[in-house]
Amino acid sequence: MNGAQLAQQLKFELETVVWNVPGGTVVFGDDAVRVVQGEPSEDQLPGVYPCALVVIGSGNGDPWDSNIINQSVTVICVAAVAGDPMGENAVIGGSTDDLTKSYGRGSSEITERARYAVRNLTGADGCSLLVGSVDVGTPKNIKGLQCVSEEFEVQAVCTSDAHYTAPVEFAYAGSTWTWIGADMCRGRFDFVEYDLVWKTGATAPTDPADGTSAGTVSGAETITGVAALAGKTYCIFAVYNSRKNGLFEGASQPEDGSTLAT
Repeated sequence: MNGAQLAQQLKFELETVVWNVPGGTVVFGDDAVRVVQGEPSEDQLPGVYPCALVVIGSGNGDPWDSNIINQSVTVICVAAVAGDPMGENAVIGGSTDDLTKSYGRGSSEITERARYAVRNLTGADGCSLLVGSVDVGTPKNIKGLQCVSEEFEVQAVCTSDAHYTAPVEFAYAGSTWTWIGADMCRGRFDFVEYDLVWKTGATAPTDPADGTSAGTVSGAETITGVAALAGKTYCIFAVYNSRKNGLFEGASQPEDGSTLAT
């Protein structure tokens, strides 16, 4: 992933992380996660709590590889608990009658869930992350609420260009095509579908348009009922579009493990 893809993926992970209890709901509600640049102001807060800000920091080029950027990102989580003049509950949590929800949760609890979400990026997605320092801010009054912010820094190894993760372990047996990609492809914020494409000869298709599509699927890592044709080379592509508007933005490249000759 490049820096822009990383920011969107972090936002996606934070928007979908849930409380680690049976029936847990999402930690951050609608419009409670935003991407900003530079030191955020109070006006940039979503105005709903808890909320999270993904702050894009500086990046440095790798001296050995021009396509690698060492990118700094800070995630700031903000909590507010009513009836708490000293701000203690906003740090460690206050009274709540439903542990599946965010009401009454403190910044330490919220940030733990945020760090868990960030750790979901293992490198297979196209970006390697290392969670660094953690800092808890001083409680402050924001628009009548005692709020506490807690932040942690993430050091990421990003690509300079946009990167689209490819499926692996592509295989065929009994008119069924299978591959692996549930986490690294389908788990991305911009994933649209898989496209099974073939081309005559021993050269694999270079992209979904460079051949004939034998089928698409979006919710699984298998296509059934499609027989392999002799003398063809097949490739399973992962297709991506960050805006989910029906346009083609990018697709994975044919790699070892994503092509198969018949």
